[in-house]
Amino acid sequence: MQPDLSIVVPVYNEELGIVEFANQLKMNLDQLQMQYEVIFINDGSTDATQDKIESIKWDELKSFEFQFNAGHMKALEAGFEKSAGKLVLTMDSDLQHPPKYIKNFIEKQKETNADVVYGIRDLRKEDSLFKR
Repeated sequence: MQPDLSIVVPVYNEELGIVEFANQLKMNLDQLQMQYEVIFINDGSTDATQDKIESIKWDELKSFEFQFNAGHMKALEAGFEKSAGKLVLTMDSDLQHPPKYIKNFIEKQKETNADVVYGIRDLRKEDSLFKR
């Protein structure tokens, strides 16, 4: 059965935060009451990211691992190729894209029937000057 939603997450050297991200993601996705899959694309991490991913017990989680770092865009592309959802959402695994907003994006897409929905932060005071 085709899932309603695919979440594509490129990851690179995220051993310190990947489990917390996965926990928050799962909590928010389970509240949606829709079929979903989560696809982690490990972009050649040189730390223990893959071990951390493999420790996560979550039936809807699939992970794929590049042998070398190919870059964020290649990881996204691979995730799109592996996804089967009617809707596909991309996220960063460092919680810059908080999972609590997934519901808002889905609602906006259904409301407008848009091909692409994206968010813009209105407050960035916690970001460094470089990032802003």
